[in-house]
Amino acid sequence: MTGSGMGCPDWPKCFGQWIPPTDVSQLPADYQVTYKDRGYADTTFNAFKTWVEYVNRLIGVLIGLFSLGTAVYSLKLRKTHSSVTALSFFALFLVIIQGGIGAYVVRTNLEGGVITIHMIIALTILGLYVYTLLLTHRATRRNGFKPMAVSSTTALVGGLFLLMIIAQIVMGTQVREAIDHLAKSVEGGSRDSWIGKLDGVYPIHKVFYYAMTIALVIWLRRLSRLMKEEPLVKRLAIGMGVVFVTEVIAGISMHNFAIPAFLQPVHLLGATLLFGIAFSLWMVTLMGRSENSKDIVASRVDMMAQAMK
Repeated sequence: MTGSGMGCPDWPKCFGQWIPPTDVSQLPADYQVTYKDRGYADTTFNAFKTWVEYVNRLIGVLIGLFSLGTAVYSLKLRKTHSSVTALSFFALFLVIIQGGIGAYVVRTNLEGGVITIHMIIALTILGLYVYTLLLTHRATRRNGFKPMAVSSTTALVGGLFLLMIIAQIVMGTQVREAIDHLAKSVEGGSRDSWIGKLDGVYPIHKVFYYAMTIALVIWLRRLSRLMKEEPLVKRLAIGMGVVFVTEVIAGISMHNFAIPAFLQPVHLLGATLLFGIAFSLWMVTLMGRSENSKDIVASRVDMMAQAMK
């Protein structure tokens, strides 16, 4: 989102070096010719963008190592809680796939559509690890999750809001691809003219938050009783509301102030946080609902046993 996707025009090295350059003097004189098919024919070296891209790769390596460690450590639970092990290894598989797609994005010079796929997989990985973490929490705590009386309608509204977040992020990623195209093209002009030239999904993207606001308000109203009873539900709900309002303000600001460069990564970070918090809240309530169902079944079994006696 900082426009640094091609800060390193090759992969896994960066300008043919394991440690990226910090100044153009460290590059061959003909680097623009060498990397002309990667967008450098009329682009000069930018140390900031190069190091943003390189740090992104280093963080990707750390994610890979932590994913591997999580999968290996989850083997301890394979006999008692096999779902935790299975999800950990599936997440590791997606992390590896994500790394390969990242390399493909660089080699195809930010090919349209691939960035959207890259983002969807990232959200899937985030969701998998949140779910796995919650399963581990339930498996390792003596009492697991507290039973919660969550209606099917409440669960449905929460799931709908999550799908709306994903749809909005996908549309936002496609808008970002259109902005990249405008930034590269001569007819794109200055940032002040970009909003007027955005078509496709942008008209939907910019008003979709109205529908999201309605869904969020309905979900929070249905969770209001649980928020009073469960501190975790309350914290997640408040966090979700704060992030959502911040996201709306950032989106409106981008529309009215010529898409400020600093707001692009802030907007994406907010969207990712919103998805993570909303997914956590949804899963916590679903697990609490599951525990509540178990209690109801156990209570009915006890009543039947007493009646038989």
